[in-house]
Parts: sequence; C-alpha cells; structure tokens
Amino acid sequence: MKILLLSSKPADIEFFQAASAIAGFPLVKMDSPETVCAELTSNPATLIVLDTTTEQQYKDFENCLAEKIGLFNQIVNPNWMFFIAGKELHKATYLASSELFGTIIPRTFSKENQEQLGHLLKLAGNSANNANHTDIARFFGEKVKTQNIKVTKSKQKQAIVESLKNHLAEIGFKLRTAALIASAADELIMNAIFDAPVDKTGKYIYSQTPRSAELELDEKNSVDFKVAFDGNLLGISVTDQYGSLDKKKVLRHVSKSYEMEEYKVKTNVAGAGVGLSNVYRNCSGIVFECESGTRTTVSVFYKKTASFKEFKDQFRFLSTLTYFT
Repeated sequence: MKILLLSSKPADIEFFQAASAIAGFPLVKMDSPETVCAELTSNPATLIVLDTTTEQQYKDFENCLAEKIGLFNQIVNPNWMFFIAGKELHKATYLASSELFGTIIPRTFSKENQEQLGHLLKLAGNSANNANHTDIARFFGEKVKTQNIKVTKSKQKQAIVESLKNHLAEIGFKLRTAALIASAADELIMNAIFDAPVDKTGKYIYSQTPRSAELELDEKNSVDFKVAFDGNLLGISVTDQYGSLDKKKVLRHVSKSYEMEEYKVKTNVAGAGVGLSNVYRNCSGIVFECESGTRTTVSVFYKKTASFKEFKDQFRFLSTLTYFT
C-alpha cells in the first residue's frame, strides 16, 4: 500500500508526509490526474489524496478517472479517496455528491492533527484485511485507554449519557464541551437503537416508534458504546448490528444542515437521526463505517481544549467507509 498525493501546496506536502509516516505507507508526489490514473492502473493498492480546493480540480480528476479507468471499475475504491478542501462540506457540494467520496479533510490541519490522520490513512489502507471495524482504539496510539458498554435496554441510554458527561468534567473538559459530547453520545445511541434496525425487506422496523419507548434489545438489536481517551483526544463510538447506513443520504443531510440552521435530519434514515449534523459541526472528526448488512459503527472525536472557542474552531474531517462481506 502507498499514498499518491496530487497537490502542489507545500502545507499539504508537509502534512501528508508526516501523516503517511505514521500510517506506515510511502508517499509519492504526483503532478497530474493522468499520472495518478496510470499509477492506480499498475498498482490498485493505493490511497489517493487530492487537492480539491476548486470544483475544476475535482472535475479534472474525475474526468480523467472516468476516461482512463472507469468510475465504477473494481480497482476504484472510494474508501481510499481523500479530498483536501479549502472549504466546509456544505460549500463543496461537488464532493458531497461525488460517487468517489471517501473522506474530506479541511485545510485547517496542523502538526497536532498528523497523528489523527495517520491513523485514519492506516485504517483505510488496511480495511480490506481488518475484520474488526468496531475497535475505536485503532484511531489512537499506545497511550489510549478505552471502556466498552453493551446496551441491551433502551432505558440504559440516559445513565450512560449522564455518566459520560460527569466523567468528562472530571478529566478536565469544559462543562459546555462535556454537555455537547454527551448530547452527541445520546444522539448516536438513539440512532443505533431506533433508526438502524431493518427487516428482511429493508423496511425500517422502528420508523414509527417514539424514541421515548422502552425497548428490550436482544442480541441483534443490542448496541455497543465505546469511549477512548489518550489525554488529549477523546473518541466515542456506537455500533449497531444491521449495517443499513445509506452513505449518500447521510452526506446529503449533513451538507444541507449548514445552509438551513433549523434543518433536522429525518429520523427514518438509518444511522442519521435528528441532530447528526450538529454532532459533525461540534467535533474534530467523524467516521462512518458500514459493513453492509452486518453492522455500522459511527466514531466521533473531540480534542480537549482550553476554551470553548478553541473547541468550536477545531480541525474537523468526515469519512465514510463501506465494506462488503
């Protein structure tokens, strides 16, 4: 596995050289979409990082890929596509609607984000050989400590959320920040319980069920909640056992939310409940991993900051990884 970088910006080159070293993959600088396509054809085991600051840059690459290889050729893996953007997702709709979308990385990165992106690159590159897509520790170094909770009753959610909020305050997170993270945990757990389950025909089982309903969650309906912290970066993840996430709908909803402040994601979209857009807006990164028909894991990350302003302005990426088993 190696990483192809199509960007002439010194900041991009410096950042991804460091991130690729952490991932353990060599970085190769490319000078055109044509050289990227030629390299991909000869070696499909390749991660591609593109400067897509403008729509034309993206279109040049997409058109070249369509002509030289084919957008739906089996060697083209959206999980291995990383788009560097100079704008937020809602202003880069050409990326949100792309068939190639894998990960968007805003050009607000700094040296302290290199490790985080390095782990993400490593995860994406090794995903084909890694059957465990639910371990949040994969995104961290050796210093991380984790805690796992299996949710077998919907009423457990409140206790989990309150406990998390209190714990975050104890380890130094600002109270307002702790409340936002706890709210995100609440949202992700509720989505996994009520929005993810589908029957054999793909119909959502609880689409008309109030979220206040108390449900007993059997083995298939149980939800895994995990927390990880390394002293600087916090991660929470929620896993359902259905794998019913629709990537296009999630991207459409998240990007729309910026344009309409009161916009709420529909609750009948699996894994994309009311408030998911706010979860994204208030984190430093979110990764959707869907093993189609098996499970979906949503992992969200938060930097421990000295002020709420710093927390709101933190680096933020979004990644969608889909696996077929």
